[in-house]
Amino acid sequence: MRTAEACIIGAGPAGIAAAVQLARYGIEAILYERDAAGGLLREANLVENYPGFPGGIPGSTLAALFAGQLAAAGVEIRHENVTKLEYTEGTFRIATERGEAQASSAVVASGTRPRRLEAPAVPDAAAGYVWYSVLPLLRARGMHVAVIGAGDSAFDHALRLAPANTLTILNRSRRAACLPLLRKRAEATGRIVCRDGIRVEAIECDGEGLLLCCRDGEGACGIAADCLLVAIGREPCLDFLGSNLRLHRKDLVREGKLQIIGDAGNGIFRQAAIAAGDGVRAAMEIALKLGGSEA
Repeated sequence: MRTAEACIIGAGPAGIAAAVQLARYGIEAILYERDAAGGLLREANLVENYPGFPGGIPGSTLAALFAGQLAAAGVEIRHENVTKLEYTEGTFRIATERGEAQASSAVVASGTRPRRLEAPAVPDAAAGYVWYSVLPLLRARGMHVAVIGAGDSAFDHALRLAPANTLTILNRSRRAACLPLLRKRAEATGRIVCRDGIRVEAIECDGEGLLLCCRDGEGACGIAADCLLVAIGREPCLDFLGSNLRLHRKDLVREGKLQIIGDAGNGIFRQAAIAAGDGVRAAMEIALKLGGSEA
C-alpha cells in the first residue's frame, strides 16, 4: 500500500493548484483523476474572469495550461477512479479499482456531476440521443441540438456548438437565469433560438432523432431535434466518502486534516479562479500543519 503525506482527489483547477503548491513545499501527494485534467474547464466555451487573460481564454486552452504547469512541477496524475475515501485509526485510506493507498491529509477536489433529467422520463430508445456533457458533441456538424436549461452552462454550451450547428434553448421560466451578455451573444449568432416559458412534457425517438413534446403559452407543440443536451444544474461528487469519514467530517475539517474544495465544496460559486485559490490555500494549510513554510 502506497503511503503519502497527502492525497488529492480530482485534477480540476482546485486539485491541480493544490498539487502544484504542495510540490513547491516538497510534500509528497498522490493526485487522482479518473478523466483528463482540467475538470469543467474542458467544457467551457470561454473563460472571461480568470486573471491574466484580458480577452478571455477558451476553457480547453486554460485546462491545457493547468495540465502543463502540473507536469512542469513534476506531479504525476494517477488516472484511477476513487471508489472510497475512508478515515480509520488516524489515517485516510484511498481505494480505487487498481489498489489502495493511505495519507495523513486529504484534499477532496472531486468537482460536480450534472443533474439528471427526472421529468420527462427518457425512454430507452432515446438514451443515445440525450447528453449531459457538451464534449461528445464537439465534432457535430449540421445538427439541430435542443438544450434544456437556461443557466450560464446551457448558453455557454450552445455558443460553443453554434458555429457548426443550430440550437434551440428551452427555458421553462419566463426569464433566463444566465448572464445577460451570454443571451445577447447567443441571439447575435443567428443560429441559436431561445424559447422562454416552454416545458418539455415527453421525449419520443424514431431511431433517427428526437421529438420533444412541449407546452408553451399557446398550447401543445412539438420540436424535432437530432439530439438533446441537458444542462439543468450540477451537484457535488462526494459519493465515495466512507461512512466513518462522513461521521467525523466536521471534526476532520476543523482539524485541517480534510479539505473539501473547489466546486465540490463551494455550492453555486463554481468559478475556476475561486477553485484555484482554494487549492493553493489547502496546500498551504497542509504545509503549516506539517510544520512547513508559510510562503
